[in-house]
Amino acid sequence: MRRILRIVGTGALAVFLFLSAVWANLAIAYQLPGSAAVRIGACLVLNLIALAALVAIVRRKHWRAVLVYAAAYALLLCLVGFHQCLER
Repeated sequence: MRRILRIVGTGALAVFLFLSAVWANLAIAYQLPGSAAVRIGACLVLNLIALAALVAIVRRKHWRAVLVYAAAYALLLCLVGFHQCLER
């Protein structure tokens, strides 16, 4: 029973991480200030962090990688929110 819960929890975490990475890429593409090169670079950096977190989840050493991804995600939210505040 415990093993099944661990597998389901790990799968749910992986799906959540993937979907949040997709959303973050869309947010970067549409709302991050700067040129297209800056937005592409930011997408690539976030995708590399998300990929590292997904690999760590599969290898069951995921908490550190997920925390790094969460910090990068929070930074993205702050940048997008700050940019929206400046536009008003």
